[in-house]
Amino acid sequence: MNELAHYRDLFAYDRWANRRALDSIRVFGEEGDPDAVRLLAHIIGAQRVWITRLTGGDSSLLDSWPGLDIDACAVGVEMMYERWIRYLEDMTGEKFGEMIAYRNMKGIAFEDSARDILTQVVNHGTYHRAQIASHVRAKEKTPAVTDYIAYVHDVRA
Repeated sequence: MNELAHYRDLFAYDRWANRRALDSIRVFGEEGDPDAVRLLAHIIGAQRVWITRLTGGDSSLLDSWPGLDIDACAVGVEMMYERWIRYLEDMTGEKFGEMIAYRNMKGIAFEDSARDILTQVVNHGTYHRAQIASHVRAKEKTPAVTDYIAYVHDVRA
């Protein structure tokens, strides 16, 4: 698998896992568990910040913790997946190594490769989905299985 195919697969996994996490939040009713919804909204908000940085936009006014409700999260998961796939359409081997200059949410300047940022985005989502699973389990419900290997088995089945 080449690098482009690898990142397309990772973002497909991210979408799959976010959808599953969303389903596990919906077991709490129409509005979901507020703490879990907040975490999923953060995954979406952080992705919006990162895609803005990668495409040369100003992310300083974006909220990485947007106050989205569960329905807006469902829309956001799909919207962000489409943005990532569009972004990846223009990627070539050399562009993955391109250095991206940006300022973090505290205004500190950084420069990281597109490759490292893409990896950060997927890993960040994994981290917060684990927190969502903990919230769901703490309230005596069954959290979604969002492991990458479960995605592989599900997609290949």
